[in-house]
Amino acid sequence: MDGEATRLLASLAERDMDAQQREYLRLHRRRYGLLLAGVRTRVDRLPGDRRQRVRLLDIGPGPQTELMRAAITSAHVDSLGFANPQAPPREGERHIPFDLNLAPDPERWPDVGDTYDVVVMGEVIEHLTTSPVAVLECIARWLRPGGWIVVQTPNLLALHKRVRMLLGQNPLGAA
Repeated sequence: MDGEATRLLASLAERDMDAQQREYLRLHRRRYGLLLAGVRTRVDRLPGDRRQRVRLLDIGPGPQTELMRAAITSAHVDSLGFANPQAPPREGERHIPFDLNLAPDPERWPDVGDTYDVVVMGEVIEHLTTSPVAVLECIARWLRPGGWIVVQTPNLLALHKRVRMLLGQNPLGAA
């Protein structure tokens, strides 16, 4: 993880968080660093004028929402899904309440207004009970031409996680 991501995570941990929330950040610091790097790469590939006023949509707001806001200062970051009081919208931004399990029915898709340059869905898709195809079709409608969808999921099949599970421990390393 690069120095900037480490610094940004440390500044998040200094906020009003309890010990469990700080531990969650510590446990997931590598994932957040990789996600931030992936989003930055996509933003850097946008045409210059769009990079100056990049629009991001974070599905499943959380610490990554705050990290993207801090790291990509020109970004307008809206969120979608279930609201998270630890990642409220800033002035001019908004949270769009929507359960992606409703994605198979286009009649229920929310009007997100303007489209987005990058849509981020970090550790969300594996929790849904509906077809990922329907979810990705829904999300694709919210992208600007040439935009990106960044999807991150945990690797539950990694060898070290299998070993933890065989030892009767949580494979994700959480208590």
